[in-house]
Amino acid sequence: AVRRSLIAALQTIKEKNQGLAVGTGDWVSIVSFDAISSAHAPTVRYSLAADYDAAMLACTSLQAVADINSSTATENGLILGQQHVAANGRSFADKVLVLLTDGMPNIYSSSNATISAYISANPSGEYYSSGSAAYNAAIMQASKIKGNRDKMFAVGMGLGSDMSFMDRLSRMAGTAENGQS
Repeated sequence: AVRRSLIAALQTIKEKNQGLAVGTGDWVSIVSFDAISSAHAPTVRYSLAADYDAAMLACTSLQAVADINSSTATENGLILGQQHVAANGRSFADKVLVLLTDGMPNIYSSSNATISAYISANPSGEYYSSGSAAYNAAIMQASKIKGNRDKMFAVGMGLGSDMSFMDRLSRMAGTAENGQS
């Protein structure tokens, strides 16, 4: 159902961009994030471009992984997505990341010291208390995305998604509507 929803969203983008001159419409990219091991590292599945059919095709192979062990590298997915649009996006275009996740973050790459230092320098009630480094690492990345003047929308799906966390991400990214994702 999620793959079909992604494909439908891309179809809508395709329809809204019909008739625009080449290079002036929306570009899309697909980044997956499972873990941080070499076999499951965050990966650009479809590089930033305006070939919506190719992006839809990339969505057909996306698969949620099991909830066994650590398998939700939210921070790493956000980092890769941000780096990808920064390096490949047009300088004059708005950059928008949509985080779609079926789980709660349980893997992160920033050191605890880096996360703590960032929180100290950028205090917010959106951060969790200590012991929630994977959550705080992702929230830190949402703050950095907003600081880069980009946008990030958090979308949680399925029973395993932590909607309170999605709301915190959205508020930190500045894209919450009425305080919610």
